[in-house]
Amino acid sequence: MHPIVHLFAAAACLMLLACPANAQVNQGLDEATGIIHNGQWQNGVPLGALGCGKFEVLPSGWFSRFSINHNWDEPLWNNPWRPSRATFFAIHMANPKSEIQNSKSVTRWLRFGFREQELSGVTQVAHVAYRGQLPFVDATFEDAALPLGVSLRAWSAMVPHNAKDSSLPVAFFEFTLTNTNAQPVEASLLFSLEHLIGCGGYQVHGDHRQWREQEGNRVEPAAVKETPLTGLRLFSTKQFEGMKLNSSGEYWLLSDGPTTARGWDAAGDGTELVGDFSTRGELKAGDPQAPTTAGAICRKVTVPAGGKQKVHFAFVWWMPRHVTMDGKDHGHYYLRDFQSPQALAAYAFEQRERLQRETAVLGKFVTDSNLPEWLGRLILGGTHPMTANTVLTRDGEFTVHEDPSWMEGALGTLDQRTVAHVFAGTFFPELARRELELFGQCQQASGEITHFCGNIYQVIGDARVFYGITQWPDLAAVYVWQVLKQYRWTGDRAFLDQAWPGIKRALDWLVTADRDGDGVPEGGTTFDAGIQYAGAFVFTASTYAAALQCAMEMAALENDAATRDACRQRFDRVLTTMRQKLWTGQFFAKCYLPDRNMVVPTIFTAQLAGDWLTRMAGLPRVASETETRTSLESLFKVNGRGSPWAFADEFMPDGSAHNDRCWLTYQWTYFAGLAMAEGYCDDALEVVWRTYDAVWRRSKIPWGIYLNLMPTQTDSPQPGGSYMSAVAGWWWFSAFSLSLAGACVMSFYMSRDLPQRLNWLVVSYVTVAFFIGPLTYPFRARPSKKMKY
Repeated sequence: MHPIVHLFAAAACLMLLACPANAQVNQGLDEATGIIHNGQWQNGVPLGALGCGKFEVLPSGWFSRFSINHNWDEPLWNNPWRPSRATFFAIHMANPKSEIQNSKSVTRWLRFGFREQELSGVTQVAHVAYRGQLPFVDATFEDAALPLGVSLRAWSAMVPHNAKDSSLPVAFFEFTLTNTNAQPVEASLLFSLEHLIGCGGYQVHGDHRQWREQEGNRVEPAAVKETPLTGLRLFSTKQFEGMKLNSSGEYWLLSDGPTTARGWDAAGDGTELVGDFSTRGELKAGDPQAPTTAGAICRKVTVPAGGKQKVHFAFVWWMPRHVTMDGKDHGHYYLRDFQSPQALAAYAFEQRERLQRETAVLGKFVTDSNLPEWLGRLILGGTHPMTANTVLTRDGEFTVHEDPSWMEGALGTLDQRTVAHVFAGTFFPELARRELELFGQCQQASGEITHFCGNIYQVIGDARVFYGITQWPDLAAVYVWQVLKQYRWTGDRAFLDQAWPGIKRALDWLVTADRDGDGVPEGGTTFDAGIQYAGAFVFTASTYAAALQCAMEMAALENDAATRDACRQRFDRVLTTMRQKLWTGQFFAKCYLPDRNMVVPTIFTAQLAGDWLTRMAGLPRVASETETRTSLESLFKVNGRGSPWAFADEFMPDGSAHNDRCWLTYQWTYFAGLAMAEGYCDDALEVVWRTYDAVWRRSKIPWGIYLNLMPTQTDSPQPGGSYMSAVAGWWWFSAFSLSLAGACVMSFYMSRDLPQRLNWLVVSYVTVAFFIGPLTYPFRARPSKKMKY
């Protein structure tokens, strides 16, 4: 089945769930609608494109964290954090009731709060209502003094199965002005942008640098031929070299009609700009010799009585050079189709209605389902790494930065990719294939699979970077699984055939990593990276068993009986060790240390990771049904009750915490995702609800999810992160699909609301032929704070 059809069908099968009844309303957040009111959050929806960086539109209407200059790890206005005072929208209106109110006009800056950063003499709008559904921002700006209603839709393109349209470095801002007065109202909208050409930085191990070289920055009026677009071009006359080439290029501020424009000094108080716009609703040319660290355009319109007027703005960042320290200029994917920013802007503006409509498909998968509002918000918000973390070069090389906030340029990160690639694998399978091919290219002569496939600042497609080659056995195991899953989700047999020799070498290397002969490879893993386990670690054992099942499946396809038989013997050996050394009767203990003949008895949330892997690839179980269900019930009983907020990863059997850590995206998949597939619907949703509570309601980082949460809330994550596996929420469509065939299903209801072209449905191993409508089912109960087990 086509991946999009698979997701759509799964979404259609969901029954309405509710937020826990005793959930407290977060300040500023309306839980029922997802609207944030006057929220002075430090995290907002990132607008950007595949491989082109992003900037954040905050719930207050401010802008922050610009990484559009190839400065992924050094976003502008992040260290120390503050919003950009020179990037904003403002509105000036004639007052139709001036005779009564003794005021001929009114001017408001369309942002709220952070007064210490505000320009001198500015009056902010009284209220901002913000709804972020990535990659869309819908905001309304309210103030009793404004004679017009003002609303904004801001967005950037992310079109499934269309890398060209999803890699356009363009953000759109569509204002709707509504006039309920009996006479027309003249209004002017101002769009100002900080001139960040020449600003950049990078972080690699042992070398962190920032620069701001704006002395050559200039602006000039601009227009795009054969379009209504006019505005301002921001550029630099300075000649950059080396890594600083990454901060060279052009910005274009555009609107779909006549504009006035000027540059101004963002380091000053903005008095001239503010006074000019507030008095006349226009901009007069600035001093060409004055410092130019910001640019602004102004568009004036007349809104008819009782009518509406739309005003479109676009921001294009043309930053064509992606230079790495090996001297290579990788460029960007959009350079395949466009030779200039004017050509790109003309295409994007002409196609904007189609781009917006096709981008909205992503959100509709979630919002048109009957998922609970909170879970839908968590899934969509977690898509932020696709703009904040991705690399997509002119040659079509695609990969993902692990986390721009602290991972110093790490690319690919294969262990995290296991749960992080679901979005790309579903909506951009060709790009997902290319990233796997990069890891195949990086495979070592020994057969070892590497941790990274490069560094965003140093080299792409070469693992010889800091922490790139680690000898972790779980990397080879999950690589085997990822190759089979790519094949089974796409049917790309050529890819499977190409990868098979490398798979066999990886399997042979895993045998050499088993130093004590128990069938389980030793070494570090994605968990506790610094610990080289000397015995059987349950996560390694479980994922290795899953890899062997995948290898048996591939060997059958490749008519390789010898490899299939060898993998069967290894699989049986792994299960024997797991049961003899780790099984306690209630769960699989974390690890066995042979040098001390000791079992470390902690209850670990990823003990059944291999079972989740096989479910997602449509393969049989690793552990038995009894072992799986007993282990899950132990996890819910001990880890769930012992954690006041998010689940801790490890607990002792007596309920005492073994650590203060929750790697939330692994819990969504290896723990809660598997539990959902096994029929523990309410408890599985409780696991995810607790992370939603931490991310949205406590830490306020829904569009910047971090790897780790502290279950005791002693150290709340700081805004600014963008961990690659935040997209793992999209796996929940597969988890719900699996539960359709399990204990969660109470009844099916047929509907004639058949999606166009959808006439069959695959759920787990079940094919429903001649499908005549979407299936829905009710869960046994709503998730609540009280665990069942």
